[in-house]
Amino acid sequence: MADINELKQRLDIVEIISSYTPLKKKGNHYWGCCPFHTDLKPSMSINPTKGTFKCFACGASGDVITFLSKIQNKSRKEIIEMLKMTSLSCIVVNSDVFFGPKFSF
Repeated sequence: MADINELKQRLDIVEIISSYTPLKKKGNHYWGCCPFHTDLKPSMSINPTKGTFKCFACGASGDVITFLSKIQNKSRKEIIEMLKMTSLSCIVVNSDVFFGPKFSF
């Protein structure tokens, strides 16, 4: 469990989600259109302090691993194993090392 918590702490949920959908900061949260359904106005909230997301339209919610699991269409276990194999210190937004919508595992 400590390994999973460490993985989640090393990943910036805002950077990862913003590689799939534009986000705007409002107060302590970020808001954007949910990538899991057709969304015309921002209904998904990201709480960077807690490392969680929640869509108030479709109900999708969870942590960064849940988000990656849903968006990559892979199990949590697969995502965790892939993250463990990835050098997390090398993850950079908008590069070949980062796994965003253009770069899947």
